[in-house]
Amino acid sequence: MRMTMTPPRPLASTAEAAKNLLLVDELQAILRSSHQSGLGCVPLRGVALGEWLYGNPVARPTGDIDLLVRREELDGMRTVLSALGFREVEPRPGAAVRYDYTLEFFKWHHLLVIAEPHWSLAYQPFLDRLDMAAVWRRCQPAHVLGIPSYQLATEDLLLHLSLHYLHHRPGAPSFWLDEMDGLIRRDTLQWSLLLATAREARLGLLVATALQAVRTHCHTPIPEEVMHALSNGALPSSEARLTRFLATSVMRGRERIATLLILPGWGAKLQYLLSYLFPSSAFIRLQYGVAGWRTGWIYLWRLASLSVAGLRGLWQVARHRCRR
Repeated sequence: MRMTMTPPRPLASTAEAAKNLLLVDELQAILRSSHQSGLGCVPLRGVALGEWLYGNPVARPTGDIDLLVRREELDGMRTVLSALGFREVEPRPGAAVRYDYTLEFFKWHHLLVIAEPHWSLAYQPFLDRLDMAAVWRRCQPAHVLGIPSYQLATEDLLLHLSLHYLHHRPGAPSFWLDEMDGLIRRDTLQWSLLLATAREARLGLLVATALQAVRTHCHTPIPEEVMHALSNGALPSSEARLTRFLATSVMRGRERIATLLILPGWGAKLQYLLSYLFPSSAFIRLQYGVAGWRTGWIYLWRLASLSVAGLRGLWQVARHRCRR
């Protein structure tokens, strides 16, 4: 079922509209090839969400192509994207699958196009908490941009958009809250399913934090008993500290600090730090647009700035521990 909302704003420029049209073409090609290869592929957000919410795939400001795929089908998605001209880039070989929530592919097609296959609707450090098999069972077949595909259940989409909002806070645009408000106001939303999914994954406090932002911004009618149940799920003490830190902190890199803290053993922690502080030169070029001798300055800048941010984050986690 498609809902129709007013687009968040007119696209700022001809270049932004052209980028969205290019993303539509690229997503259609990915969905067509995935369908032909027998791969499950659910478009997340982006132009697909624009089509569903606003009836126009180019109406929603969009940066890249996000996809949900099964973890066991990542190699198949690699094949699909490579055949379409995308090139994979990651901090270090194997680091994305080991520590992250997505692979990253890019191609130049007049403009830079980035495609990111996710295997979880959550983010670090709690990627594996969600029952993704259940998420996939709740997916419904749908035509997206005219191509056979799948669509998330509304409850799973709202959960993902909530976690996505926190992931990008404080830089998340306000129209993301408007979109969550629109989903909540649908008659078909099952609060019991959202509540059960979030609490089973021990993500209730994070979801409640995002929903509180929606309620404050849009005066959204969210049942008080749902907010109370989400906010008061039982958590082990160490896990509760990290969850409160992620729910309340707005510092950059907070999820990576939390990931570092929960990794077992100093060896795993060291490997994670090396992959994050000293990524490949291809990754640096894509992220920062520099190459050659300038790369060395980027490495030094990352080491200094991320070290300072890491110390700040550890101090914030320690403060949560003292207040428990």
